[in-house]
Amino acid sequence: FEGNLMYLSTSRGLSIYDISRPDSPQRLSFFPLPHFENEDVDVGEGVVIISNDPSEGVGLIYVVDVSDPTMPTITFRKMPCRASVCISTLASQPTMPPTISQMMMSIVHSSS
Repeated sequence: FEGNLMYLSTSRGLSIYDISRPDSPQRLSFFPLPHFENEDVDVGEGVVIISNDPSEGVGLIYVVDVSDPTMPTITFRKMPCRASVCISTLASQPTMPPTISQMMMSIVHSSS
């Protein structure tokens, strides 16, 4: 959740809902992703970070730009490595906005 938005990872991809009216949530978008649903989706600063389970064959981390919740786009995709290493590598990319890098590194440090 972030503000009035709910991000839902399913076996088909990422759905974004406007929940400003909890009695009538409105789906704003659906973004297909080839992965198993992930109950722990990290959200912040217009970005969603989703990982798939490496038991599916390949572990992937997706960084999805959701600054426009009606048009999510993949910003980065990294495969396979230990999650903290992948996130650290992505966060250090020169094209990664500083606020997103900080969010990603806080994820690594909170899971250590």
